Amino acid sequence: MELITLSMVSLPFGGKNTYITTNGSAEHLAQQLVDAPVETINDLLLSKVHEGPKSVFISYPATVRGQNDYIDYTVSEIDEFADEAARKYVASGIVTENATDQHAEVVAILAPSNLDYVVSVFALSRMGFAILFLSNRLSTEAYVNLLKQTNCRKVIASSHHAKSVENMQSECLISVYRILEKHDYQSTQSNEPRFPVVKGVSASKRISFIIHSSGSTGLPKPIFQTHAACLSNYSSGIPYRAFLSLPLFHNYGISTLFRALVAGKNIAMYNSNLPLSGSTLTNAMEVVRPDSLHCVPYALKLMAETQRGIEALKRCKLVLFGGSSCPDDLGGRLVDAGVYLVGHYGATELGQLMTSFRDPGDKVWNYMRPLPSVKPFLRMEPIGNDIFELIVLDGLPSKVLSNSDDPPNILSHQGYIYAAPNYPRCLEEANDKAEGFGRISLEMVEILDCGVEYPRTDKGTVIRGAFYKQLAELIDSIYAHFGEAKADWNYFARRGNTYIDRSNWVTGCSYTWITTLSSRGISTLSAKELGKISCVPADLSVPTLGLGDEIIEEMRDSLTAVIHSAWAVNFNLGVRSFEPHHIRGTYNLLNFCLATRTIQPADLFFCSSISAAGGTPIPSTVYETYVAHLEHAQNMGYAQSKVVTEYIVKSAAEKTGMMARVLRLGQIIGDTEHGMWNPTEAIPLMIRSVNTVKALPTLDETPSWMPIDFMARSCIELAGLASEPDRTTPRAGHCAMAEGDPSVVYQVQKSRLFDWTRDFLPALHEAGLDFTVVKQREWVKLLKESNTDPIKNPTFKLLDFFTDKYDNDDPGREGLVFDTTKTAGRSKTVENGFDVVSSGLVSKMVSWWRTQW
Repeated sequence: MELITLSMVSLPFGGKNTYITTNGSAEHLAQQLVDAPVETINDLLLSKVHEGPKSVFISYPATVRGQNDYIDYTVSEIDEFADEAARKYVASGIVTENATDQHAEVVAILAPSNLDYVVSVFALSRMGFAILFLSNRLSTEAYVNLLKQTNCRKVIASSHHAKSVENMQSECLISVYRILEKHDYQSTQSNEPRFPVVKGVSASKRISFIIHSSGSTGLPKPIFQTHAACLSNYSSGIPYRAFLSLPLFHNYGISTLFRALVAGKNIAMYNSNLPLSGSTLTNAMEVVRPDSLHCVPYALKLMAETQRGIEALKRCKLVLFGGSSCPDDLGGRLVDAGVYLVGHYGATELGQLMTSFRDPGDKVWNYMRPLPSVKPFLRMEPIGNDIFELIVLDGLPSKVLSNSDDPPNILSHQGYIYAAPNYPRCLEEANDKAEGFGRISLEMVEILDCGVEYPRTDKGTVIRGAFYKQLAELIDSIYAHFGEAKADWNYFARRGNTYIDRSNWVTGCSYTWITTLSSRGISTLSAKELGKISCVPADLSVPTLGLGDEIIEEMRDSLTAVIHSAWAVNFNLGVRSFEPHHIRGTYNLLNFCLATRTIQPADLFFCSSISAAGGTPIPSTVYETYVAHLEHAQNMGYAQSKVVTEYIVKSAAEKTGMMARVLRLGQIIGDTEHGMWNPTEAIPLMIRSVNTVKALPTLDETPSWMPIDFMARSCIELAGLASEPDRTTPRAGHCAMAEGDPSVVYQVQKSRLFDWTRDFLPALHEAGLDFTVVKQREWVKLLKESNTDPIKNPTFKLLDFFTDKYDNDDPGREGLVFDTTKTAGRSKTVENGFDVVSSGLVSKMVSWWRTQW
């Protein structure tokens, strides 16, 4: 047995945790470490060297603009290149301060995605750095922002990006190094000592790679990935010899590279010096002849322009696209031509969520199926007209960011999922084509679970006799209940052969109705009351509101009032994102109200927000009218969209004479019966910090909070829909129309204020919370030093928000007063107010929060 000489060397790093180095080969080192766990990217490469040192890992063109001169590189060669590159980088001055520290030092790489890039990634990872992958197409502002957010002071760049690097240096202090090229790391010496491998105790928990978001909704955000997270992400591997046309700074690109390494498969990379074209892609694939292609849809479009390109795609066992959606006509044409096309859906912040992998004979390539491991963490939030917003819940291992707290710690992907046609619509279409005797009513349809077993032939057709016998009990039950009235099947309660002469709409609460009724039980409403409620999906972005012709005709004869509350509560979106479904939706609702066939147009009451005037310079009073300047809205898209829509309502009222009013709502808190206040909102999260920080801040604020049931009652009163002792059939707009002034904006806030420090904090003490009272900046300091685990300490998720708001000595917004004189004159609820502190509501809210903590 050959002996391996081990030599301890003086490491160019600080710290005590050192591994070993050997004068032998990579295979020798890998053999020595074979029993050690694979904890890092470097461990992964060495393990593959041990498994098959001569197996081909990467293929890349030999010449600068080569298309068909691919050279194969084994895992051993890549390891040797990385070892030499690490030595050369150290010699050039790139040295990590502490390769074993819990927080890895960050180095950025900005270069074309070629062999030099791959070698540098392995070398820098071996040196103990966390690597920030910079897109080649960002602005200087974006680069600088990423460097600052990751505390990165070292940048490795190619000569292609000299100008970008120069611009970065003018904005921040960084050291710039040239990326090594093949002639630098392709050493001919075989007796060089191995580069010292350094690992700490918790190596797998250190940051390995930092990808960044696209920046489509602002500046790109860094996404930190530990060695453990990376290894988990890549563990699925790629069972095919692959061709990669994506850049390595793209998460899909770097993941594909490492999945090939995990699977022990060869991966060929497109020449980064060539522009992406159909001919060059086809040339490369004809030479490489891969089993799988990994690309963006644009590459498919280029290749599909020629039959030669389509033939190259057909030869692949798998064509996997990502990064954006593929046009239906393009995908359909490729699938019809025999290409096995698969899409995958996800995000850098989330990882892969769905794919369209399916049986080879199935041509439905554009239906995404959630991965089994991911499905429990996905929720489809209905937004109307068979469109759903995808919500990713907390607990998914690959999710590293959240952009919403409703429900807690979720990420709204801001992409829309379109539902498959629902069965009532399919039934209508089928009945239209059937003879009268063969038509089926909706009541006679029963949906069974998708996995139910039923008698069928080898071809899959139903064996009728056996089928009827197996499901006889269910069939008999359907016949027995046929003809029974079901309230939720009727859009509106009927009186004889006519519809009730009054109908009121409340937008944006169909999901709330469902969840509320489920949590409290349907029995809380009588059958008669339930029959008055109908939840109808709508799409406010279109003039017809996404409603069927029958519903539209019915509503034009009966609609009396609309309380419009449907709005996305997402503070990350710009104002333009609210235009299609929200701002335009209000415009469409106004036009619908004007088109009714009732004596007067239907009234519309738009639920705005005090944020629409929250940016008014202080000290000041916001009077009950429209804001004088649009910039007086708070500086976020949500508030700006509200103020823009307020002016649309104002214009409708002035130009048409219709009853159109704005209800500017204030802070809504828990209901007076149960004290249920969403525990993931900012104020409840601040209060929850008593469990971790053990303190709450003194604030110079006088809140004007209103319980949710009082807020609802106020809106009903202002809309003239509340029954009065002498009125059994209130008319919509009764109170509002008495005002007669279209310039009035009702500001729905509680008239009784209280002091945060003198009133609210003592009430929390009385409710049983144990905490000390500190200054606001001290509280922020304590929060910064508290547990960073968002599961154990959810308040930490809003650290940036609380820092911006309270880590300063600026005066609060107590100098901004919202006048409610006219509102109180039209709403008894607003006029009477509600004492949050003395009523005992604080104790109810604390009791309910504790059930959620």
